[in-house]
Amino acid sequence: MYNLNASPVIDRCAFKYNRSLFGGGIANADSSPTVTNCLFDGNWSPQGGGGIYNERGAASIHDCSIVGNYGGGIYNSGAGTVSRCQIIGNTADAGGGINEGGSAVIEDCVMWGNSAKLGGGMNIAGTPVVLNCILDDNFAGDNVVIGRGGAISNSGSPSIRNCILTRNFSEADGGAIFNSGGAPEFINCTIVDNGSYQGPAGGLYNAGGSPYFVNCIFWDDLHWTDHWAVLWAGGNPVFRSCDLQWSGGSGPGWDSEHTGFDAGGNIDADPLFIDEDRAPGPDEIWATEDDALRLKANSPCTDSGINIHAPANDLLGLSRAGR
Repeated sequence: MYNLNASPVIDRCAFKYNRSLFGGGIANADSSPTVTNCLFDGNWSPQGGGGIYNERGAASIHDCSIVGNYGGGIYNSGAGTVSRCQIIGNTADAGGGINEGGSAVIEDCVMWGNSAKLGGGMNIAGTPVVLNCILDDNFAGDNVVIGRGGAISNSGSPSIRNCILTRNFSEADGGAIFNSGGAPEFINCTIVDNGSYQGPAGGLYNAGGSPYFVNCIFWDDLHWTDHWAVLWAGGNPVFRSCDLQWSGGSGPGWDSEHTGFDAGGNIDADPLFIDEDRAPGPDEIWATEDDALRLKANSPCTDSGINIHAPANDLLGLSRAGR
């Protein structure tokens, strides 16, 4: 389907095994479609947007399953919203799940099992807001080209809040996050159990830009041989009120050589999750009450953050007060 200067409402449709140069399932140009309760499965697009391609305009994509598309799940260079979508098993050169060069609001989505050379879950070059999303088991690399950013590769200035990045992996730099530019902010995010193989830093590899991390947890993010959750290779990364493994915590023990800039309130202590080894909980479904990357009552992270810019509720919609 191709939309030009149009605003169709597309509901309860299936787009399967389609092929196009741009947008295997749907391609939008200067359009504002509303797409709800749809399936995008096995579509193919070598130029991007295997499932959905949105150039300019403001697409609204809600409650959709976007699975197994080549060219990525979604490509966006416009505005709009993506909410409550399952974005699973898509592949691309950049942004296996979502390749975001615009200013979309992306919320309450699960990006699982996607892969790309750059940004297995997401590649970001714009200014989106990413809220209450889970990026799990995404991969950067293709066993030939060294990949960067298992969950996210960023060169833009997004606001990423209340998100979980876990069990992502890269062949090279940044098992969870590879940052090469821009001024992204990560607020109240949990970055745990990610890894990299050939390059350093299982959690964050910062090659450039000025990322700002507030109230975030980096834990058990491993490189194959080196124990650096975060590696500062360029730019100006700043951490405030974070729990950063191997950082030494704020003060004289802070590892400024590898980690970046200490803005105060940082700790280096086991966050004491309910069950880190079974992150989605016994039901193996994310964003349900048994999710296990919640904190135990005696966690050192409880009430250790700051309220500036922090969401009032956590990913499950529960109040953060006293938690």
